[in-house]
Amino acid sequence: DRFDFVRWQESRDRIEEALWQLGFLEASVRARRSSQVAEGVERVALQFDVRAGPRTILDVQGYRPPRRVWRAMEAAWRRAVGDVFLFEELTDLMRRHLVEEGFLRPVVAVDVVVVLDAVRFEGERFSEKRIIVRIEPGPRFRDRAIQFAGGQRLGPTQLSRLLTVDRANDA
Repeated sequence: DRFDFVRWQESRDRIEEALWQLGFLEASVRARRSSQVAEGVERVALQFDVRAGPRTILDVQGYRPPRRVWRAMEAAWRRAVGDVFLFEELTDLMRRHLVEEGFLRPVVAVDVVVVLDAVRFEGERFSEKRIIVRIEPGPRFRDRAIQFAGGQRLGPTQLSRLLTVDRANDA
């Protein structure tokens, strides 16, 4: 049989995606290859190192974000390097969404609760990690305007153009 690296990586991706779908957002799967020679024949072993991590729960309180924001928060958790960076990204995602919706003074707080050996799944015990995002959206502003003070060389129209965001390219 011929080794197909792309198929091997696709298999790794499917395992990781399956774990994420089961609620293990911190799961990681590493593909390893080792070889050894026995009786003049080289044998290659392909392995997956699977680390499920804790069962994860995203608990958003005080405001119900739309599905696209929820998916963005889950994606941030999947690729997070550590909790501090994750908390900052979740806070930023929620604040950005709330401001787009007219909530210009939101309060967003993120906490974590870890319960060891809390969940039984497929005959094994897993810890549970719950990230709680507490949101106080504050008042909603329907009319918003940006006013410029100073800027004598550029007029308000020119300054406004500089602030215009192209959402299709803002990624």
